[in-house]
Amino acid sequence: MHNKLIIKINKVLITFLSLLMIIGITSCQSVVEPYFKNNYTPTGSYSIAWNKLPVIDKNRNLHLGGFVGLYYYGGRIFYTITDRGPVLQQLDESGASTYFLSPSFTPQIIKLELEDDHSIKIVEQIPIKNPLGNNTTGLLPPDTWNQFEDILNTGQSSDPWGLFPGGIVMDVEKHLFWFADQYKPALMQITVDGRWVRRLRPGEGLRKAFKNIAVDGGFTGVDINSDGDLVTLLGRSLEHNRNINDKVQNRPINYALRRVVIYKFSTTSDISMFYFVEPQAYDGIPEKFISLGDIAAVNDSSYLITEYGNYNGMERSLLFKAVITDSTSRVEPGLEGIDNKTFETLDSTEWAKNKLIPLKKELLVNLGTIGISRPEGLAIIDANHVAIINNNDYDITNGNPISKSYILNGKPTVIKIITLPANLSIKKRIGQ
Repeated sequence: MHNKLIIKINKVLITFLSLLMIIGITSCQSVVEPYFKNNYTPTGSYSIAWNKLPVIDKNRNLHLGGFVGLYYYGGRIFYTITDRGPVLQQLDESGASTYFLSPSFTPQIIKLELEDDHSIKIVEQIPIKNPLGNNTTGLLPPDTWNQFEDILNTGQSSDPWGLFPGGIVMDVEKHLFWFADQYKPALMQITVDGRWVRRLRPGEGLRKAFKNIAVDGGFTGVDINSDGDLVTLLGRSLEHNRNINDKVQNRPINYALRRVVIYKFSTTSDISMFYFVEPQAYDGIPEKFISLGDIAAVNDSSYLITEYGNYNGMERSLLFKAVITDSTSRVEPGLEGIDNKTFETLDSTEWAKNKLIPLKKELLVNLGTIGISRPEGLAIIDANHVAIINNNDYDITNGNPISKSYILNGKPTVIKIITLPANLSIKKRIGQ
């Protein structure tokens, strides 16, 4: 009896000590984990050497790159996303000639971690799956801008699930990603492990006018605003856009016009706002060849937008704040085709007559002066700082799709933390 009592007491003590250990471990985690995860403020520049990036094609010595979006999760963690893969491309007035160096490349989400030595660690690569559960490719889907992009790969077929990502944001509450897609264009929702959830496209959740985009001109950035809705933007003008009832099919296009778009979940519809790129007189680059890189919502009336271009040796790389100044900056789908025209074909008199007001722009930083040439990933850190990742284009330069030749520079991928000239009035959730 005495021995049985001792054994029983020992079992109780062991259980009690085990509970204490669990409580101790849990309490340590609740203190230590947030310290390492959140109590870290990114500063300066972070980079990953080209030869430290994962190899994607050994035969061509190609490494991972093409990062075109940026989401700040908090502390040391960022997420970025690749574009459609390494290509050689020449743009001209009529469209583009393109050669896919790795046609089977799968666009993927990349989890990044900032290190104490200001290097960047790739923590995770998340390939994006199509609805069938297979890896996607970056090949053109049918009925996009196919007639304006000449694909030079012999016998290369298209992919109905093909993707051309252009920006990324996490819906923290639902634990899902949204990313912008240049093809069609589209807004894509996927799980955190890369599984396809849904795709919003012109005529399938978005206004039909968006399908008439120029090559490389679809949605190039995405964020969630203070209302919980998506905000995205078109990289280039709706160059081929015509109203179906317009008998005049050769109206001049306003190539300076870009659209900033809000997709409202409550009404399952989109609203267009108008953004004008800096004119050719600013730096000699024609408006047609200027692209918008990424967008970050600040509050319910202002956004950060990157604007860049490279043309005949001239470069532009700028960070703007764009502000809604009037309710007529937001145009519902019902006004598409105003005066029997599209917005891209309205002249200045028609803009004034219909009281259409573009977003007001304020230049915050000339990114070219700090070594950023293709600012295609943008994330707000806090009221004073933003992070920008450069698209290194898989390190390819002097690419020629005709001769299939190119040069690899061996340049690093860089995330720069930039101090803004004035505080942002943030009204939205930043990170987790």
